[in-house]
Amino acid sequence: MLAVGIWAAQLRCSAIWLLPVTFVGVMSLGGLAGAAWLLLPDAEAIALLSDLVFVALITRKIRFSRQTNVIIEGFFDFFHDFTHGQEIATSSNKRLREVNF
Repeated sequence: MLAVGIWAAQLRCSAIWLLPVTFVGVMSLGGLAGAAWLLLPDAEAIALLSDLVFVALITRKIRFSRQTNVIIEGFFDFFHDFTHGQEIATSSNKRLREVNF
């Protein structure tokens, strides 16, 4: 989340609002998809890759078109929050089993 904010600030103009708004929207979708027990292979690897990509985008001050920026941010954000949704589903399922015993 911090990396998206820094990258958006570097890009300036509409990216300052567009990327964080996209982040929140896609975060919700990814979290819901993960909590719904959908299976996506290598979701955790892609989430880790997102951290590395954002570090490179920020340190190298790489700029793309507005649409490309949103696609990059949305793609990686979905997988990052998908893994968090899976953790929530697993944790709540574990608690339900503990309560039933």
